[in-house]
Amino acid sequence: MKKIIFYSSFVVALFFVAFFSAHAETTSLVSFPIAELGNCKDQQACKIYCDDSVHMNACIDFGEKNGLVSKEEAAIGKKAAQKIQNGETPGGCKDKESCEAFCQNNTQDLEQCISFAEDIGVPSEEIAQAKQIALALKKGAQLPGGCNGKESCENYCKVAKHIDECLAFAEVAQVIPPNELAEAKKIAPFLKSGETPGKCQEKNECEAYCKDDSHFDECLSFAEKAQLIPQEDIDIARKTGGKGPGGCKSKDECEVFCNLEENAKLCQDFAIEKHLISDEEEKMMVGGAGKIKEGLEKIPSEMRAEVETCLNGIFNGELSKITGGEKTITKAQGEKIGNCFENASKNYAAQQKKTGGSEMQPPNKEAIEKMMEGAPDSVKEEIKKEIENKYKEEFEKQIPKDIPSGVIPNIGGAQKAPCNSEAECRAMFGGGRPQGIPQ
Repeated sequence: MKKIIFYSSFVVALFFVAFFSAHAETTSLVSFPIAELGNCKDQQACKIYCDDSVHMNACIDFGEKNGLVSKEEAAIGKKAAQKIQNGETPGGCKDKESCEAFCQNNTQDLEQCISFAEDIGVPSEEIAQAKQIALALKKGAQLPGGCNGKESCENYCKVAKHIDECLAFAEVAQVIPPNELAEAKKIAPFLKSGETPGKCQEKNECEAYCKDDSHFDECLSFAEKAQLIPQEDIDIARKTGGKGPGGCKSKDECEVFCNLEENAKLCQDFAIEKHLISDEEEKMMVGGAGKIKEGLEKIPSEMRAEVETCLNGIFNGELSKITGGEKTITKAQGEKIGNCFENASKNYAAQQKKTGGSEMQPPNKEAIEKMMEGAPDSVKEEIKKEIENKYKEEFEKQIPKDIPSGVIPNIGGAQKAPCNSEAECRAMFGGGRPQGIPQ
């Protein structure tokens, strides 16, 4: 729910030098009293001293010198201090609290606050959302329920029955990414009816509830009902109980885990045990190393060194352990294997052309036109096609015939894979088709 709440606060803490409240965790490095700051004897006294615009620059310098603020924050603070001294702040505010109160609770003055933030150098990404809201209001959009600031809008949008209105404003103002907005719209009906897991109302609350393993079935059923997850992933989650090899709990987490060489065998065994792959895919996965070995035996000897060097680069110098069945290929490694054979075959074919001496190339446009000089217009197109086909046939005859299927460069037609089916290709190359293999 918080993602659809009105935001007009854009790090106003950076406008002023409230170092001794905003950086309480670092003040243990400071010894009191502080001579540079009027001999203030404790945190509260120093805050009062630094809230006075006359002392702000001294406080900024002290904060930067002692690592309480970054160089960038200090630069913003000094610009803000100058604005305060000149009376050029939003609503005439004079410290962090008063400026926060003014800018968060007066939407009619939002542009004034944004302009101030830009003038003192607040990064554009930190005020982007406020700009979107200001633009929407300028175009006539109405805030949900007539709220007039951060607090009132938050309170209004926390009520489930208001979610459609709040989402509508968020969409007009473009303050939520499209994918998150689409997800929020799917969840909205369940929020209103109180049918969310554990009756949670906010994203963080729902995530915390669903991290508990005892709520797995409830949360998975909700995700399926709300169509938050593809059905294929739902089915896999049911087979695995929501946990992958090594206890990973998300697709990204499991991919990271399974792309480590030491985990490849565990991940392979897990996929087989949980029936996440077909019998054919299982057979090809287990025999993938044998396919590499077979491919190396079939290719011309002139290509083998280049392919082996490439494969050793993928397998960290342990190609022999892969082909010997001592190590398992990871998905990330499998996706690169095809390139080794393809690149080597292209280099081999190019070398064959250089040394063959009888290479024929299709004639260019000018050569064909010269050949057809004097021919009747009615047959020129037919002659042109015959010439092109003849040269194509002769050219294709010169493609090396001893390169096995799957490694011939794509010269005269579609390249074929060194496997007989899509499932076999995916299994052999770790679940991903090598680059250049057609669908």
